[in-house]
Amino acid sequence: MTFSTAALVVGICSLVLAAPGAARTTAPAHGAIVKDCLDNGRLDRHYRSADLAAAAKRLQPDVEQYSSCPGLIASQRALYVGRAGATGRKAVERDCVAHGALRRRYPAAQLRAALAGLSVDVADNTQCRGMISSQLSGWERSLAS
Repeated sequence: MTFSTAALVVGICSLVLAAPGAARTTAPAHGAIVKDCLDNGRLDRHYRSADLAAAAKRLQPDVEQYSSCPGLIASQRALYVGRAGATGRKAVERDCVAHGALRRRYPAAQLRAALAGLSVDVADNTQCRGMISSQLSGWERSLAS
C-alpha cells in the first residue's frame, strides 16, 4: 500500500468515525423543546429561533390541540422575530390575552413586572403566566450564555 492510499484510507475512516458524533451534536431540538414544554407548562431553557420554528411545525396533533406548547413556543420565539411591544406591565398582559401567546418582544424587567402584577382573572383563566415565564426564561438564558 502506498503512502497516498494509506492516507486516503485513514481519511475515510476518520470521516466515518466522526459522522455519528456530528449527527448527535446537530440532532433536532424539537423533541427537547416539546418535552420541556410538557414538563411544567413553560419553557425553562433558551432555544434558538430555528429550533423553535421547527418544533412549532412538528408538533403532534394532540400536543398542538390540548397543550399550551404552541403558545409557549411562539412566546419565546417572539424574542427573535417579534417587534418590540408597548411599555408597561399591562401591555404584556393585553398581548397574551388577545393572542393566547406573546406576539411581541418585551424587556426582562417588564416581563417580571407583568408576572408580579398579573390580574387574578388572567392568572386563573389563561396560560399567560407560562407564556410570560417562557419569554422571560429565554431572556435570562440568553444573557447567561
